[in-house]
Amino acid sequence: MKRVDQYIPLLITTQMIALSPHLSRLPLWIILWCLVFWGYTVLGVKNTWPLPPKLLRQVLTVCGFCGILITYGPVLNRDASVGLLCIMSGLKPLETATHRDRMIIIFMTYFLIISNLFYSNTLLVMLYMFLSVLTTTTVLIHINHPRGHLRLQVRQAARIMLQALPLMIILFFLFPRIQGNLWGLQRTASGKSGFSDKLSPGDIANLVQSNEIAFRVEFKDIMPPPEQLYWRGIVYRYFNGKSWIQEPRKMNRREALEGEA
Repeated sequence: MKRVDQYIPLLITTQMIALSPHLSRLPLWIILWCLVFWGYTVLGVKNTWPLPPKLLRQVLTVCGFCGILITYGPVLNRDASVGLLCIMSGLKPLETATHRDRMIIIFMTYFLIISNLFYSNTLLVMLYMFLSVLTTTTVLIHINHPRGHLRLQVRQAARIMLQALPLMIILFFLFPRIQGNLWGLQRTASGKSGFSDKLSPGDIANLVQSNEIAFRVEFKDIMPPPEQLYWRGIVYRYFNGKSWIQEPRKMNRREALEGEA
């Protein structure tokens, strides 16, 4: 195995670890896309297969972009951005001839790890992201120092992450909070059909149909025919400038006295 080729299994392993949390939300064709090209790259290194020429890689890139447009439409939203990043991550290992190519794969893997924050920021996801960052950083160190011992490089990567932890905590408290996010991909607001004590027009972009029971009706006598039935639900009577509500909140006696004081 050539010295350049020895990095390919490690690079693809880091990409697979970073991609794993997205498997449940990615279309099947994107998953197969990555597996096919990653598998061909690894087998090509083992069996000395020729890598696709530059023209074929360009055609595959165009096909990947067209697949993203067909799947997600012309709007570059959150899902389309992650899908496009996965498409590029699947193709990039086909060209690792230079040190620059390998560094690009590493940085693409870091972006793939960060993209998990588009969907969840739970403790379990954060722990998995730290594990993925540790693996990617270890491979980054190994690429720049190939003669070093892998176990020592894992310790060095962990030490780097621990040294960065205080700075991360300081930035968390000092960095200003931004509405939305840095990528401008705000999460689409959605609502659920049914009854609610407040209605805010304009806050809901998508309406999810709910099959939950809204109310129950019992008749003392025989039920009237359907054409004579008329159901009246919640009536919103007051508007506070932003939302419709059933009625203003009533102040208790203590709040009224404090207001007069």
